[in-house]
Amino acid sequence: MTKLVTIIIPSYNHSRYIGKTIKSVLLQTYTEIELIIIDDGSIDNSIAVINSYESECQSKLKKYTFIHRNNKGLCATLNEAIKISSGEYISIIASDDVMKKDKTLAQVNYLNSNIECVGVFSGADVIKENGELLVIRNGSNKKYYFKDIITNNYQLFSPSAMYRSLKIKEAGLYRTDILLEDWYMNLKLTEKTGYLIALPDVLICYRRHSSNTSLLSPRLHQDRKKILDLFANSIYYDHAKLELKYTIAYESVTFNKIKTLKYLLYCIFKNKKFALRRQTLVTIAKLFFPKKYLNKRLTGK
Repeated sequence: MTKLVTIIIPSYNHSRYIGKTIKSVLLQTYTEIELIIIDDGSIDNSIAVINSYESECQSKLKKYTFIHRNNKGLCATLNEAIKISSGEYISIIASDDVMKKDKTLAQVNYLNSNIECVGVFSGADVIKENGELLVIRNGSNKKYYFKDIITNNYQLFSPSAMYRSLKIKEAGLYRTDILLEDWYMNLKLTEKTGYLIALPDVLICYRRHSSNTSLLSPRLHQDRKKILDLFANSIYYDHAKLELKYTIAYESVTFNKIKTLKYLLYCIFKNKKFALRRQTLVTIAKLFFPKKYLNKRLTGK
């Protein structure tokens, strides 16, 4: 029996892009699809754009639901959609990203054949606001377990994920008091059993622009600490804390050099192997040649 896949689009002020997002769902080669769109209080033209696809969604998809209401936040929106979903698998796509036509089929095939896998990811084309290609990121084709996720030893492109619906519900859905909902969910899904994998294929276009919440900030670093503390009973907790300090060190280099140097030296003092990592050398170079690396970061050249 062909399994139903629920695709969830949390919509918020992306009237310029959401039409392309919806169209990419309609063009999927896998046809057993339920689409749930929840507009989280957009103040632009998003609702009108979504409504313009209503007839096509109802005729081409197995199930279609569109809800628009006042703003509640991303995690509350995702939880609302998951609770009314019918699919055995769940795929979440932001309202400014685009699915490649074979994404759903490829990921369903993998989940069907690998019962221990709780979530499957893929590679991605990273694009600019205007759709111009920035970089191609292939998936690692590696299995990642809880230890890998908590110690930041993994390569998963979150916008490409497809999860088992039952596992998300068993995990208690998303917490509404955190920002990095993807990392939290990946930890919850693998905490007891199962693994995540990134297929090597490029199956999504991820749009990078000035309003992406994935841009680095001290607020996100605080959120990582908060999430990690939820797993303080893990045998990997101390290792994970050190890895988190190291991550914050190299991610802070463009806006807080003192923190970068302090955290980097601390990590090396605790474990001299940090000094041998390529990322350590890159971070030190950025500390002493900030303009060169900052310009490269901003222009992508």
